[in-house]
Amino acid sequence: MKIKGTIVEIILYIVAFAGAAIMLMPFIWMVVTSLKLPEEVQIFPPTWGTVNALPVREIKASIDHSSYSSVNYSALSLQQFLNVSQANTSSASNVLTVNFAGTPPLRGTIYLTLGNGEPVKYATGVNFQSAEDVINIVDSRIYPSNYQNQINELKTLSANPEEYMKAFFNIFRYGSKPIFSRIDFIDNAEKAINSATSTAKIFMPALLRNPSLASSGTEQQFVKDFLSSGEFFKQSHALALALLPYRKGTGTLASDLPAIKKLFANFFGNADLKQILIQKFGQIDPALDNVVNFYEQRMINPIAGYYNLIKSYDDIVDFYQNSMNLTVEDPEMIFTFFTKKEQIQRLESAIKNSTLPSTYANIALNIVRSGNISHFIDGFINSTNDMLKSDLASIGLNKDQVDSAFRGISSVITNMKILYGVLNTSEKAELDKMIEKYSGNWNELSQKISEAFGMEHPNSTGVLTGSSGQLAYISSGFSSYKNPSAVEKMLEVAWLNYRVVAQITDIYNNTYYTMKIIKAPSIVSSIQYFSSNGSVKIFLKNINSVWFTTLPVKVSVHFTLPEIFANLFEAYVQAWNAAPFARYYLNTIFVAVVTTFLNIVFGVMAAFAFSKLHFAGRNFFFMLFIATMMIPGEVLLVPNFITIVHFGWLNTYYALIIPWAVSAFTIFLIRQNFMTIPDELFDAAKIDGASRWRFLWTIMVPLSRPVIITGALLNFVGSWNAFLWVLIVTNEPSMRTLPVGLQNFSSNAGTIYNQLMAASTFTMLPIVILFLFAQRYFIEGIARTGIK
Repeated sequence: MKIKGTIVEIILYIVAFAGAAIMLMPFIWMVVTSLKLPEEVQIFPPTWGTVNALPVREIKASIDHSSYSSVNYSALSLQQFLNVSQANTSSASNVLTVNFAGTPPLRGTIYLTLGNGEPVKYATGVNFQSAEDVINIVDSRIYPSNYQNQINELKTLSANPEEYMKAFFNIFRYGSKPIFSRIDFIDNAEKAINSATSTAKIFMPALLRNPSLASSGTEQQFVKDFLSSGEFFKQSHALALALLPYRKGTGTLASDLPAIKKLFANFFGNADLKQILIQKFGQIDPALDNVVNFYEQRMINPIAGYYNLIKSYDDIVDFYQNSMNLTVEDPEMIFTFFTKKEQIQRLESAIKNSTLPSTYANIALNIVRSGNISHFIDGFINSTNDMLKSDLASIGLNKDQVDSAFRGISSVITNMKILYGVLNTSEKAELDKMIEKYSGNWNELSQKISEAFGMEHPNSTGVLTGSSGQLAYISSGFSSYKNPSAVEKMLEVAWLNYRVVAQITDIYNNTYYTMKIIKAPSIVSSIQYFSSNGSVKIFLKNINSVWFTTLPVKVSVHFTLPEIFANLFEAYVQAWNAAPFARYYLNTIFVAVVTTFLNIVFGVMAAFAFSKLHFAGRNFFFMLFIATMMIPGEVLLVPNFITIVHFGWLNTYYALIIPWAVSAFTIFLIRQNFMTIPDELFDAAKIDGASRWRFLWTIMVPLSRPVIITGALLNFVGSWNAFLWVLIVTNEPSMRTLPVGLQNFSSNAGTIYNQLMAASTFTMLPIVILFLFAQRYFIEGIARTGIK
């Protein structure tokens, strides 16, 4: 019996532990998810581990083949983008950009290797005569009509062979819709083969009846035999079948081009009548020109266009590889982040050494010295806007007039930037002079802009100029101001602000995002890393990046122990900063504490009345209270909301607290415990002269402390987790609570699960801690109420 009892006890313990594990599993999974990268959350089957815990993280990376500019727009906020997007950006042919896949690292030491770790070849230039010869050969070939526009784009770059090759590789292999896309190329080639075959079926009998084949010459007889043999149909069918398997696979056809080229060469070797006649007879009988040319144009050329694409690609690749005469023995780069102190020092030094006007330089330096360099551009833009508003106020405008004038001037500047973006260098300088000279008279400025740029850029100037243009329209609104000319003159200040913001953005990008190089080849001058989109810009010393654009890239990031911990809890930092969670916490704590306090105070008093005081209808009213628990909360939402609206309590603490200041369940819970306290105590207290109020708070409440704490806990948790009501009666972030704040991580675009789980964790953590400290009272309180 003893052994049997032990076995049963063991089984019970196992069941208890299993039940506890099952209950805790969702919470554990939530915490584990909060430690993961966003892409890890999507993995199926799910895993318990995370690469955030690893000291080394391998990152998939590739060369970016899009165009380059000196401003990294993806790293800018919307406000920054609107201020600098039309700025003058210069082409950066010496910049090699590497894009990281997945979540980019925010710390650590980055190891980036070009190629497979072997020495890498490159060149500092090309032989222009050889380049011209190759480009002429490429241009002379016939290509399929559906690719002709892309090929024509290359002709504009013929004068710059390196940029020509860069664009060529992008069009053929790396673009969004490359020519050598597996599906598109094979499908289009198959359509061309089928079209040529259909044409041959229609016109082959007519060719055989051509009078030039009536003579009995050797060459004529050969052509007649060739056309009647059906060789073209046999070869075209074989080519179509042979190409079909290459439609499957990943990536482009680049690795399969040698095999595909052999298939086309075999086809033309057996089906190209013109080529066969020249090989066999050395020349073509002029009498056969009509037959041979028709055959060539209608049956061979549609297929030859695809063969020519492959041959042109091979020609460019051969020229590219033969031009590389220098070697990087060790293509590995190792770089890391500057510390915040170093970043501040570097940015401060760059600003001091810049050509910024002193007023703007001082503004920038003050922002840098404040230490908030991550929001440097936003801070600088806000400061320049405040400066403009101050200037407007200084000429006698009141607050409303300042706001109206600022909006009008800003609107004009926005369209000025659009015009500025389409002008060439000399035209930009001319526009700068116009603004400086005529900004005090917008009508004259409108006329000058129209005269100078209206013919070349009618759309961009049309918005600004003319009697219905923006300059005239907004200027008319200034006519009621004390000094309209002075207000219009502020356009010059606003334009200078815009130009300076573009300049300061370049300084910031070239300083804040520059990495500390630990190791790099001598041809690398600097490295920038934009963690917002995971791109690395490698600046080469007077070397075009085309020589490295065909290389694979290997990237790994090494982390120290403190950096590993920072990686693990990065989602918590990002979640906290994604919304005003500090304000959410204050609101939630305040509402929960006040609601709980009122619930307990009113609950204790009501419970005392229903348990110790005798009055007519006591039990009836108590049952009425209890019956309200049967009403679904959703039924009360509309009437409660209407009441709150009539009181004018929307977006106030009254709406969050008053409707839940009394709880029937709390009254029931405490009343049940009060019923267990002997009435003799109440009688004795009255004999001793104690009032009902004193007896309640000095005897009943202390004796019922576990139950009251239990009621307080239940009310606190309910108020803490309240979502629907808070969502309905608030629409300002300053009044919302934690549960509503969690919706910031979900949108139509999807849900950021790791940040949502992180926010959920620090949202529920106070409740868990509170329960751990108060669980003894909770259990004791439930037991004392007699609830089973």
